[in-house]
Amino acid sequence: MRVSKFEDLSRPSPYGLRISWGDGTKTRKFFKTKGDRNAWERDELQQFIRDRESKSPSSGKATLSVALALWLISCEKRNLRPTSISSNEWRVNKMISHVGDIAVSEMTRDLLMHFIQSANTESTRSNLRGTCVTFLRWCARPCSQPGCEHPGMGGTPQMWLDIKWDKIGTDEAPPEILTIKEVEALMLELPERYRPAQALGLFTGIRGKGELSRLDYSMIDWGNCIKVPGSVAKTRKLRIIHDLPPNLWTWLPKRKRGLVMPSYRAFVQSRRRAARRCYGWKQGTSQKSGFDYPYNAARHSFATYGYWRG
Repeated sequence: MRVSKFEDLSRPSPYGLRISWGDGTKTRKFFKTKGDRNAWERDELQQFIRDRESKSPSSGKATLSVALALWLISCEKRNLRPTSISSNEWRVNKMISHVGDIAVSEMTRDLLMHFIQSANTESTRSNLRGTCVTFLRWCARPCSQPGCEHPGMGGTPQMWLDIKWDKIGTDEAPPEILTIKEVEALMLELPERYRPAQALGLFTGIRGKGELSRLDYSMIDWGNCIKVPGSVAKTRKLRIIHDLPPNLWTWLPKRKRGLVMPSYRAFVQSRRRAARRCYGWKQGTSQKSGFDYPYNAARHSFATYGYWRG
């Protein structure tokens, strides 16, 4: 077992403690200050280790957090992308916070249903169900490979099928798209370094966070086509985008390498500020006469205008 300290400044509680166990699993705990981390390490770490060892998978009393650590290792071995693994970890940890770090064998359909229905939107409920059901079915399924330390931890895979809930009574909103005037104003207002990424979203429909953030200029055959390899595509399948409008190439530099979008967070923040400035939003006042950039606007606009053109 090894204990190490690290920092993740993207989190509200950035000071972390990582415990690497002998079976290959890892546990991470986060604290708001270094003092909190040091105090927990001094006063509670040893008891935490004893409790964890008493609830190992082989003891038949594995807790959800122990099972999660093993599942994340399984996800890494199956070559899931780091962003997918991080999303899985966040959703299951959210479930653990809701139901408590109970033994896997104590988890029931009612507890899972209550957790899912605590979410306020249908899309969030669906995402939570998908991840948590996959996790719980994995916990219930004994590993068949030699030397695997993953016994069935409780329940059966079948007990997590057909998880349904009462639908939230809200009207589905249509996808928001940008008008030609809004696109023109936004592109001119954006800082020049962010225009290529925005243009690619508008003219090709390439996903922003999942794909544009990984796209490299070496994948762009300027004036001809764009190759989105499996390492970039959400579906992990190669696709080649051709027959693109000539106007797209006027927004793209003739570079041979380098990320199209070096920082997704900085790009989104800059785009939102540019969108709000487009129609005279006055800084320092409460008046917001500009528009706030709609969710997935570039991709939705590309699909809508592409359908209209036939």
